[in-house]
Amino acid sequence: MIEVRFFLALLNSHSEDVMKIRNGFVSNSSSSSFVVFGFVVKDFQGQLEKKNKNKDFNFYKEMQKVFDYDNDINYLSGDEEGFGENETFFGVFISDRSSEDMEDGTEKRNMKELIKAAEETRKLVKEKFDIEIKGEPEIYSGVRMC
Repeated sequence: MIEVRFFLALLNSHSEDVMKIRNGFVSNSSSSSFVVFGFVVKDFQGQLEKKNKNKDFNFYKEMQKVFDYDNDINYLSGDEEGFGENETFFGVFISDRSSEDMEDGTEKRNMKELIKAAEETRKLVKEKFDIEIKGEPEIYSGVRMC
């Protein structure tokens, strides 16, 4: 949320300008609820920055090179994406519903496909970033800013 001041200039009956100030919080953003299957890596961004300290490195540009919207494998990074400040999620969406997308219905994903996608995720992160993901994939749910 962004703190915004609203200034309302009103003319009173004596033709004097009167300024009223309102302080408050206004949110112009929406959110989406999600359920994902995959891995959370602590300090992934920091690990990448250490590996690329001698290069002109931009975390989000590097991530966009690997992950795009046409790919089933995704990443979410940081608290605005529904995870901790130093956490990056890698895996697949089971469900993703925005506040504007309130249609009825269910979404169905096959567990074998999810497990296969999780293993592909592990391989992709190792191949592209030379960082090994440890542990078993898990289901996460949360809310993220859109």
